[in-house]
Amino acid sequence: MNSVLFAQLTVIFTSLTLALIFLMAWYTMGRKKYILLWSITFLIIVIQRVFNVFSEDIKPHILYWMIVCSLSMLSVVIGSWGHFLRTRSRLNIKYFFSSTIVLLILTYYFTAVNNHTGLSMSLYIYHNAIILFIVGIVILKYREKSPPADLGASISYILLSIFQFMAATFALLQGAELNPFFRELYIYLNFVTMPAAFTAMGLFVVFMLASDLSENMKTLAMTDPLTRCLNRRGFYEQAQKKITNMLKRSQHVCIVLMDIDKFKSINDKYGHAAGDQVLIETVDQVKTHIKHEDLLGRLGGEEFVILLGRIEFNEASNVAERLRKIIENHTIFFDELEINVSASFGVVFIEDDNSDVEKAIDRADNALYQAKEYGRNQVVMTT
Repeated sequence: MNSVLFAQLTVIFTSLTLALIFLMAWYTMGRKKYILLWSITFLIIVIQRVFNVFSEDIKPHILYWMIVCSLSMLSVVIGSWGHFLRTRSRLNIKYFFSSTIVLLILTYYFTAVNNHTGLSMSLYIYHNAIILFIVGIVILKYREKSPPADLGASISYILLSIFQFMAATFALLQGAELNPFFRELYIYLNFVTMPAAFTAMGLFVVFMLASDLSENMKTLAMTDPLTRCLNRRGFYEQAQKKITNMLKRSQHVCIVLMDIDKFKSINDKYGHAAGDQVLIETVDQVKTHIKHEDLLGRLGGEEFVILLGRIEFNEASNVAERLRKIIENHTIFFDELEINVSASFGVVFIEDDNSDVEKAIDRADNALYQAKEYGRNQVVMTT
């Protein structure tokens, strides 16, 4: 068995295994579209490599070559599509499919119409190399701090794109006629390095899925199941670090403690289902009127906490009053009921020398108690 055939068979069995792994992952992990696309990607690679193994038996050669080039570019585009979906990239996959069609037409032209060995062999590989490089960058930039799985996947994609670019360049250097020296270099890079590259790429993507699952489980552990905001544990875990970062940026930082007024009477009068709806809609109103980077958590029952930072002092101090008016003027519809609620707020500003989140919440709780004493539906601020 020669080295090229061994490399092809290795890629076939590795890709088939990965296709099955991603198919099972798709079935067991919420049937996410991008996981299914990755399964399809490796299945296409299997088909392509089978055609490579039996290349001598497929006539005419032009038919074989166009099938292989089509499958190769299709596998890269579909796999990239999966990564764009996972990372919520703004890149439009339609442009990548369009470029694939254009490159296929050019490849056919330089294969069947105006034969040019270098262009016929290199165009589709250049196409793949560019897309693989883009995918590597997209994965790398997905999160502010890439976890090891994302970092490994990104590096494997970028390295594979470099190998593909080199292979395409050796193929192009042949010129119009076949050149044995450059063809050997092309075969070595494009086929012999494939098993390691595909194995690394596939395994890192598997690890990436495992990392995503771990991250999702962590998110669920820190999320209130009813309102979908942070729970007490999640808020405390994120707030202290965020306070430190906000103060370093010289922002005016404050803790806002919010309590829905007379919530027990709402439950008693309308039922717990109506009470749950009040909590959900009140949180939705708050989420809509604070910034994405602000933290919102449920401390328990009808009590919520908001951590926010603003450049201007007045902007920070006005947030609670604005939220109070929004909640007061919002009508909650439940079945045939119309429910109006109000909320009381305790606000405390955090300074550099007094930035402990637990102590800040205690001070905000004292301010909230005063707001209740003053007749509810009030905002009381303290330092």
